[in-house]
Formats: sequence, C-alpha cells, structure tokens
Amino acid sequence: FTGANPQAVIARHMVEPPAPLRNVRSSVTESLEAVVRKALAKSPADRFANATKFRDALRRARAGGVAPHEGGARWWSTRAVGLATTVLAVAAAVAALVFVVPRYLHSTKGSALDASATHDAANIAVLYFDDESSAHDLGYLASGLTDELIHQLSAVSALNVISRNGVLPFRGRAVSLDSIASVLHVGSVVTGTVQKSGDSVRVSVELVDVATGNHLDSRTTSHRMTDLFALEDDVSQQVATLLRTRLGQQIRVARIDKGTSSAPARELMLRAWQARDEAATIATDSHAGTTQDAIGFLQSADTLLAQAQGHDPQWPQPLIDRGWVAWSIARLLPAATEAAQLQVARGFADSALRRAPSSADARELHGTVLWQTAKITMGASSMTEVAVAERDLRAAVAADSTNARAWGTLSEVLRYKGDVAEANVDARRALAQDAYLEAAPRILEALYTSEQLLGDYAAAGQYCDQGRRRFPNDWRFVQCRLTLMGVDSARATPREAWALVAKLDSMDPSGPATTDHDAYNPVFRRMTAALISARAGDRDSARAVIAWATRKIGNDSSARLDLNYDEASVRLALGQPDVALRLLSEYVVARPALRAYIARDPHFAALRNDPRFAARFTALLQVPPA
Repeated sequence: FTGANPQAVIARHMVEPPAPLRNVRSSVTESLEAVVRKALAKSPADRFANATKFRDALRRARAGGVAPHEGGARWWSTRAVGLATTVLAVAAAVAALVFVVPRYLHSTKGSALDASATHDAANIAVLYFDDESSAHDLGYLASGLTDELIHQLSAVSALNVISRNGVLPFRGRAVSLDSIASVLHVGSVVTGTVQKSGDSVRVSVELVDVATGNHLDSRTTSHRMTDLFALEDDVSQQVATLLRTRLGQQIRVARIDKGTSSAPARELMLRAWQARDEAATIATDSHAGTTQDAIGFLQSADTLLAQAQGHDPQWPQPLIDRGWVAWSIARLLPAATEAAQLQVARGFADSALRRAPSSADARELHGTVLWQTAKITMGASSMTEVAVAERDLRAAVAADSTNARAWGTLSEVLRYKGDVAEANVDARRALAQDAYLEAAPRILEALYTSEQLLGDYAAAGQYCDQGRRRFPNDWRFVQCRLTLMGVDSARATPREAWALVAKLDSMDPSGPATTDHDAYNPVFRRMTAALISARAGDRDSARAVIAWATRKIGNDSSARLDLNYDEASVRLALGQPDVALRLLSEYVVARPALRAYIARDPHFAALRNDPRFAARFTALLQVPPA
C-alpha cells in the first residue's frame, strides 16, 4: 500500500484489500491466490482459524494445479506445514506492527536491502514512461520526462542509474520485474504514465522494489500543456525528490542491522524514527498538526529510544538519537525554556562522545547543540561556544565527508561569523552530499542566504525556487521569495510582497512558529513588506507597520532586539540613517557575536560609507563600501 503520508498508508491497510497476487507474479495459480487472499482478509473471522486449516487449504490448492517453477509436488508435501506456520507467524507480527510502523520502516530481512548487491536499492532503472493518452500523441513528452528524470538522478553520486541506452530495449515492452532485475542488475525500478485531460497533462510515477515486487511509493501530478518545459522540469524535480527521499528511508533502515544484533532494539529505533518523521512534517507543514503535536511525537520518540538503549546498552545510536530529539524539542520551545532543553541535548551528546569518541555522528550532535545554544543570545560568551561548535563540525566532516547535515550546519556557523564565501562553498558541498535529501530544506535555505549575502540575487532566487519545487508545502520557500524582495529592489513591488504575506498567513494562520520557536516570524514578514513599501514611497504604510509591530511584541526583550534589527532597515529606507544606526548599535551591544554578519548584510549596504557604521561593524572586515 502507498499513500501521501503514514496515516494514509495505515488507513489503506485498514480498509482496502491487497492487490491481487497474480498482478505481481503471474505464474501463481488462481487457487493459490485464493488461499493467500483469505489469509490476508481484514476481518479475523474471514481468515483461517488455525495453521491446520491453512495447511489443508494449501494442499487443496496444490491438488488443483501446481504453479510453474514452484518445485512441484515434493515442495508442497514436505514444506506445506512449515510454510503455513511461518506465514501465520509473520502475519501476526505484521498485524502487530502495521498500525505502528509505516511499510518503509518494517524489517529489511528478506527485502532488496538484505539481498546481494544486485538488488541494491540504490541501483535504479527509470523505464520509459507509457503514453496512455487516448490519441497516443504524448509519446514525445513521455520520453522527455524519462530522459530528464534519468539526468536528474544520475547527478546524485550515491545512486547508480541505468543510462537511457540501457533502458531503451525495454521501451514499450511488457517485461517482468524479475527479467529487468536480472538483465540490468537493479534493486529499484521507476515506472510512469502520461495522460491528457482537456488542456492538462497528468503524470503518474511509481517506485517498485524489484526483489519483492512491492510498490514502495507513488506520485501523481497535473499541469497545463501551455509550458511543456516548465512541466518537464517541475515533474522531474518533484519525482526526483520523492525517489531520493524514499530510497534514503530504505537505506537508513538497512543501517540499523549493522549497528545492533538486538531485534527489539531495532524495532524500537524504527518506531522512534517514525515519530520523529511525523514531528518533522509538522515543523514545515502546519496543517499536519500543532507545535504541541510535534513535541508529543518527539517525546514519544525519546521514550522508544530509551527502551532501545535498554535492550542494547552498548549501541551508541539510541543515545545519539536521543540527543537529536532533545535538540528538536528545544527548537520548538519558547526562548525562555529553550536553553534548559538544550542542556538535556548536550548531556546526551557528552555521553555519546564518551561512549564513541571517534563517532562523526556524536561529534556533529555536540557541535550542533553548542551552535544552537550560542544562537539563543549571540552575546560575548557565545563566541566560545561558536568556536567549539565550529571545531566539532569540522571534525565531523573530516571523519565523514558525506555528512551533508554537518556540512550544512558548519556553513551556517561560518555565515554568522562573516566567512560568507567559505559558508557558501560548504553549503554547496552539503547539497552535493545530500544524496537522499535528508537535510535538503536547511541546505537550500543556507545556499539561498549565503548567495544573498554575497550579492548574487539571481543565484539566491534559483535556490529559493528549487526549494519551492521540491518542497511545495514548506513555508520557508515562500518566505525566501519575500526576503529576496527586501534586498533586491528590482524584484520588489508592495502588492506582490503583501500577497506573499497573505500566502504565508494562509499556510499557517498563527504564523509558521513551529520551527526555531519563532513566533516572531509573522512580525518579520510584515516588516519586510513594510521595507518594500517604504522603498516604493508608501511611507505611511511602513510607519503603521512599525507601530503595529511594537505593540505586537510588547515586553518581550528578545523580540524587541529582533525588531530593532528589522526596523533599522525600514528606517534606512525611510531616509532616517541616524535612527537606523542607533537601533543597530543597541542590537550589537546585546548580540556582539553578530557584528560580522551585520557588516555583510545587504540591507545596510547604504550605511557602509558612513564612518560611524564602518568603525563599529566593518573596521576588521574587508567589506566593500556601497
């Protein structure tokens, strides 16, 4: 069963019958298929009462005709009882798991991930899409989509994608998955169809595990025919994202078997990952739940990880994951309670390093927690934490250069230190290493921000658009368009800016405050729109927004500092550089660690010729004047 999210998959498990067995393996006899269908019935009353009845049914199916290539009468006579008992035991185990763990998190024993390298999930064949339009006049589009998808996936170094010439012999032919696997030596196959409805095209894509025949995931998208190049690019981006994420889930599960020999610990870890994935979904798509829902999922994950730790005390992964869970909870808490939760995360990181001092994962966790701790205040004492965080993260990527998340966090640290060029290089490394898009939203955000600070607004816009295509429900890739308008006056119109503010409000009526406890975000986006309005000459609207924002934050001292920063840019656009300098001076007194970042911020480029700004912010940096 497939679905848009784990809840949809679970719902289909509950109410829909499995696909006919003969759809996957045509050599199975109808009588055997009927026995299997009864064994998989939703209601216990409709299934076999015990293993004996199941065995008898299998014997009757045998008498009705042996399926080809199944080993003949001897296979059934000597193994029927064992098969029946095993199948019932497996069915019971699956019944216990199916409402807890999504299909992709089930044990990989016997799956493509547990097979030989021939069935490695990272070995992929993208078969040519079928033209299912009534007039069969979309063959050119089907071929173009296939070629573009092969090109997109081939750019990922961790994937082994069969070339277009390799899959060409299978074009337009009904070939079994077994044959494809044996000829192309792949573990995953992508199939697709193209259909036309009026002036729109519907593209459906499925990812299939060739070792089991399971349809792992699917995606259907519709576009108008008016811009076929945009359609091809958009579909290939979305499908490539789906495939890379889904394969990453499979491969992530496979790593567990190498870490522990405890089956209960593995199962608990898988269930904890599911809970963490639910929380991550909520963090970027508020319609999936509230902040408290996300915290609840994370707390459940911590409980499961603690239990896994108990089953295998020598396995460091549950300890490391508990640190990440505590870090994730901290990012969802108000600033007043975040620091205490980060201390919990740091305790796990310290314990993990004592347990596994050479672990790149433990070193990354430690550095990330210290960086998050430093970001709370960015005061003078934060500089020590920033230095240690940078050291830890550099050690993590030195030990494992494929750690995309660590590269991304290191990029963020360097950016705030003012080392923007190196930050941009490291963010590019992160994107190149993020084979399964496990950290892609954060990395694309880092690339967009560093390009903006370097003044390359075209590149910043490209990364923003890439994020929007890959993650259409992630509010960050709507907000980045608004932010870019705030620094690139060529793009900015007040009407477009306020339309984006309204869109962000609709994505999360209370403001996207589920990540980084950032209840200030609704204020930030309105101040950005006010900046654009001020530059367009609408001074009254800009002043009205400043007054509203001041009332909105009230006595929140941390939010007051954030407002100082954003108000400084609006005041500069209103022709009040003295006020802007005063606000920035108040800001940097409280957050001296951000002095270098302010010097690079394009919002304040017009102040770089002012000796007061240069003395305070750019004296120690080679920042070009405006």
